[in-house]
Amino acid sequence: MMRKVCVEPIHFNADGSIDEVEMTTQGAGPPLNALNKLEAERACLLFGNVRIQAFEKYKDELGRVNPKDNVAYKYIDFKEGIRSFTVNARAINGGRISICLDQPWHKEVGFIDIPEGDGKTWQEYTGEIKDVEGVHALWINFYGKGEDLLSLDWIKFSK
Repeated sequence: MMRKVCVEPIHFNADGSIDEVEMTTQGAGPPLNALNKLEAERACLLFGNVRIQAFEKYKDELGRVNPKDNVAYKYIDFKEGIRSFTVNARAINGGRISICLDQPWHKEVGFIDIPEGDGKTWQEYTGEIKDVEGVHALWINFYGKGEDLLSLDWIKFSK
């Protein structure tokens, strides 16, 4: 069994009540820098079959990814602009990794099509992204045929 620690700031209202606390990837710190490698297992929300699982000692991945699964990272600072992104993935049935901002149903700003693979070999794939800047929630949506599309190790954005 795996456990992760989450730390978020809380605010006490004048009446002593506490508003609902949003779970984020950034935790108690500032938004994450999109130019730094973002480990896939740092997702703060997972929907569908996708799981955080170990693939090596002290190394986790997003695995068991099925079509229509999605994950979120809150919040990422894209600074003055991003034009491409790279993922490190291990393809099984392959599929599309689609990037949306703020909500999973918002317009796609970038994607990478990953071909079918042997399920063992990690490979980097790069795709273009529409000029994105500022702080946003990052949503990754997965599409493809069959089950167990791929595993994802990390994502990184570039100017």
